[in-house]
Amino acid sequence: MIYWYFGTLIVLAALSHFPVVLFLASVLGVPALLLVASNTVLLYSVLLLPFFIWPRQLYVRPLLAFVALLPALIVAFGVPTVSQWRSNAFAAEQMRDDFDRATPIPKIRTLTIAGPRAAALSCGDTCERLLYNRDVDKVIMARWSGAQPDKLPEATAWRVERRPPCAITPATPGPSSMDAKRRFEAGECVLPEINADAENVDATVAQWPAYMSTPSWADPRSLLDRALFTLHAIERVSLAAGGARNGQPVMLRTIVSASALAMPLRFRMGGEAFSPTIVPSRTEAAYVGNATENVLRGKLGLKLAPVANP
Repeated sequence: MIYWYFGTLIVLAALSHFPVVLFLASVLGVPALLLVASNTVLLYSVLLLPFFIWPRQLYVRPLLAFVALLPALIVAFGVPTVSQWRSNAFAAEQMRDDFDRATPIPKIRTLTIAGPRAAALSCGDTCERLLYNRDVDKVIMARWSGAQPDKLPEATAWRVERRPPCAITPATPGPSSMDAKRRFEAGECVLPEINADAENVDATVAQWPAYMSTPSWADPRSLLDRALFTLHAIERVSLAAGGARNGQPVMLRTIVSASALAMPLRFRMGGEAFSPTIVPSRTEAAYVGNATENVLRGKLGLKLAPVANP
């Protein structure tokens, strides 16, 4: 009986590591669940092998039974605990230079939002909400080359001006949301000013990556940490009263997006949709995309409400 049990699990687990087999089984649903679950069941069955071999002896000797349980308990709960601990310790190390000063910033009328990405110069959803809701008079979208926020070689200022009808041009591609589109069609145009001065502002919020999980970035983790948890991204967001280079630093915040091993340790289906793989289950990673908006709300008191109808 034991040979059939382990033989079946070994065959199912082996089949699950063929992406084609796993994909075809996932189309049917239940077979894929069996293939994925076989990896977890096989792992703990091997760790609990003494209970299969000497069930009577372990039943009458509780201390020996507890010792036989230790390997499974260590793998199920000990390894994920160490994984989470190392993930938290790594994040704390990355945040060691963070600060948050109680520096008062007067009423914000001009604001620079800076980032390194290609779309940083356009007036997207956040920019439109700030302008159409009159939170600020002017938003300067700035972009630097590389991953250092000390230089802002490109900057475009955006403002709302009544100039019906609003024309859509390569420089002004039009609103990004339906609510902003109604304001745009009502004659409230969002107009750009190329090569704007990104330093002559009331406040600057900058967000830039310190690490991305792509081959072009050097992994800052140790070899042990690479085995214990997955690092997705490290982003930093800063706030300055005035310009990024000449203003007064108010805040620096580091967001580490990492996922540790889930507890108890188990396996799930991951990878691409058409090329699935068996991977350990992990905790949910932090989302870094809304870090700038969090600063605008929390530190500057800007509501960022949806664009109101005209």
